[in-house]
Amino acid sequence: MHVQRILLIAICLTLWACAGTPPRSVAPSTAPSVSDAPTVAQSSPTVAQSSPPAVSTAPLQDSCVTPETNVSILIGMAKTGPQHPGGDPVACYGDAPLTFDATWLGGGEADCPTAPEPAWLACSSFSLRAPGDTRKAGAPELFVAIHPSASLSIPSKPYAQVRVTGHFNDPAAQTCRETQLGDAETFPPAADLIEFCRGVFVVTEAVAL
Repeated sequence: MHVQRILLIAICLTLWACAGTPPRSVAPSTAPSVSDAPTVAQSSPTVAQSSPPAVSTAPLQDSCVTPETNVSILIGMAKTGPQHPGGDPVACYGDAPLTFDATWLGGGEADCPTAPEPAWLACSSFSLRAPGDTRKAGAPELFVAIHPSASLSIPSKPYAQVRVTGHFNDPAAQTCRETQLGDAETFPPAADLIEFCRGVFVVTEAVAL
C-alpha cells in the first residue's frame, strides 16, 4: 500500500512536469520593410518650352537712303524738311561719315543778324551743288559748315569740283546758341537752334578732283 502511494505520487509529479513545460517559441516571420522593396524612379515627362522669336526694336527708316548718298539726295532732304521722315538727315545718317563729289561754292562772311554761336557751325556761307553744276544762279544748293580742324585742299575760286567727307549731328551742335535778338523781341527756344545745328552737314575734308 505504501509502495502504491509512492508510485502514484511519482506519476503525478511526472504529469505535472510535462504540463508545466513551456511551449517552444517560434521566431515570427519578418515582413519585408518598405525600404527593402525595389525603388522605381518616377520620371515626369518634360515638355520643352520654345522661346518666342526675338523682335527687333531698331527703328526702321524706310524712306532714308542709307548708307549710299550723294549731294543731290542731301539737297532734296533739306528741301523736304525734318518734319517728313525722309527729310531728317540726323534720323537717316546719324553722325556717320559720308563721302561724295560736289561743286564747291561759298566763302566769306554769312549774313546772320542774330549772330549765333559757334559761328562756323550756325552761321556758315559755304555750300555745295551737284557735280558739274556751275550755273550762276538758280541751282539747288546744300549749305554746309567747315569744321575748324578740317584739312582742306580746295581751289580758292568757286565752282571747283571736289570730293568732300563730312557728317551731320556734330557734337558742337549741343553748344549752339543765339547771342543777339536781331529783329525779334525774344530769343527763340534754345532747342530750335540746336536742332538746326544738328542738321547742318559739317565738312571735315575736301579734296579737289
